[in-house]
Amino acid sequence: IKLVMQSAINMKADFQGMLKDTYVSGPNGKLQIGYDIAEKSFEKLRNLTAKDSSDFLVINLSDPYQVDENWITGTELKYEVELDPIKPNKIIKGICRELEIAYYDMYPNAKTYIEENDLTFPYFSQTCDRHPSPMGHEYMANDIYQFLNKNNYLKPQ
Repeated sequence: IKLVMQSAINMKADFQGMLKDTYVSGPNGKLQIGYDIAEKSFEKLRNLTAKDSSDFLVINLSDPYQVDENWITGTELKYEVELDPIKPNKIIKGICRELEIAYYDMYPNAKTYIEENDLTFPYFSQTCDRHPSPMGHEYMANDIYQFLNKNNYLKPQ
């Protein structure tokens, strides 16, 4: 019944239209409010972790829609817009660079893994929403572990 309800909501709501704004090339005033909040939050967290010498790292998870060429192309055609699938990643990376916060973008590795393993939509996500599936959790854990290990975040206590 959960999937039926989720499907009904997806059919009523223009999810594609709402989500496209995240990836539209160029400025987007509505989303800028969210990025401003993220920047202030990152700054507060950076300051808190600096007090106890903790490492603060922002990890940007890949979204199933940004790695889906069919969704990108279909949305561009339907709404006559140009999408940049990594626009939010670039914005978050820029915020982190400005605040001197470590940043890891999972998009490139996730995109490569999807292509090399011929995965299909929804890739690492549940079929009913964008939350990670068990395979998605396993992929993310392995990818993040490799990043942390490679970049010396896994220090002995």
